[in-house]
Amino acid sequence: MALTLSHIRSEGFSSADENAGNTEADGFRATRLSFSARHRLSDTVTLGGAAFFQSSRSEYDGFDATFTLVDRDNLFDRDDWGARAFAEIAAGRTTHELGVSLYDSTRRIDEEGDVTTFDGQRLTLSWQGTTEVSPGLTLVYGADWTEERARYSNLPTGEESSRIAGAFAQALWAPRGDLDISGSLRLDETSNFGSFVSGRLAAAWRPDQTLTLRAAIARGFRAPSIDERFGDYPGAFPFVGNPDLTPEESLSYELGVEKTFTGGARVSATLFALEIDNLITYVFGAPATLENLPGVSTRRGLELAAEVPLGFATADLSYTYTDARRPSGAQIDLVPLHEVELGLSAELAPRLSGRVGIRHVEGVVEFGAPHPAYTVADLRLDYALTEAVDLSLRVENLFDEEYQEVRGYGTSDRAFYVGLGASF
Repeated sequence: MALTLSHIRSEGFSSADENAGNTEADGFRATRLSFSARHRLSDTVTLGGAAFFQSSRSEYDGFDATFTLVDRDNLFDRDDWGARAFAEIAAGRTTHELGVSLYDSTRRIDEEGDVTTFDGQRLTLSWQGTTEVSPGLTLVYGADWTEERARYSNLPTGEESSRIAGAFAQALWAPRGDLDISGSLRLDETSNFGSFVSGRLAAAWRPDQTLTLRAAIARGFRAPSIDERFGDYPGAFPFVGNPDLTPEESLSYELGVEKTFTGGARVSATLFALEIDNLITYVFGAPATLENLPGVSTRRGLELAAEVPLGFATADLSYTYTDARRPSGAQIDLVPLHEVELGLSAELAPRLSGRVGIRHVEGVVEFGAPHPAYTVADLRLDYALTEAVDLSLRVENLFDEEYQEVRGYGTSDRAFYVGLGASF
């Protein structure tokens, strides 16, 4: 059994850019209680469950008549709870898991006296079987059913629902010691958009103990949400959902290599591509809405990573290049062209360890205009007061960088976090 109680409170910072004269801090607080239990009734049957409740309040800003984010006394109250029960049944080489889960979210939004409410539920029933056919072959299969229901102020009908039922099968096959192959197939039947088949095929080959080559291809889909289809938000900047939206369909590819060296150094490289047909995108207007973007939107790129022991420390480096394009060739908003992360970890003393990390982002566009690049550094120190008690210090935005991830929205100045942890 496990029981967790947590509370977080922050005075925060202005969610509207402070450099534009917005100085009112937007705070946040949340309390969460969770419980889980697992009981083995016999050698073949195990029962378990989990539940949680969380209550939170966020302060946030709004827009003026020129669609500029400015200080506002807006409140977002949210209560979430969920529960899940499951049974595991072992039968020889096969294990079955039956589960049922329920999730509920209630939200109240107060925008300077204009109050809207939202209540949504999600019910899921699931079954999964796992059979070890042989030491080199495992089959995973099952089915699930989910219903989502929403009731909120900005639904013209007051209530909407959607359902999706699916069945899946997966094979994990190791035909020999240096080769792993996995294949999966899934059929989903939706209440609003018919059926869809998705799947994935992946392989990893190790020519020797220091080299791994891997490849994968997958097909997926995403159905529009209830709010994307039916949401109706009047006001100064009205938005109306589009009931004629159709699901996004995607095809992704991945090809990678990983190499380890004597002494512990490790490097890896991955080429990836994602093609999305009928991408759901925002359309400005009076009112604004959503539409399926005709054609294929793409994301293609390269990920590089390295970890190098330096004797006194360990350095790690990652770089991601992502070329995200609409069917017209225009760059997709808010997807960095270049993102670099550099870290250095070290044992500074017998009881003291530390890490410094630097992240650099550039090549972002927003509404077709270039977004300024930025570099942010973080620092963490951990000190073992005793064998059971640890003291930590974390400094985010170490050099107090002024930057924005989304134009008009503020980010934290230099922030300090002190923590104390004990085990018994």
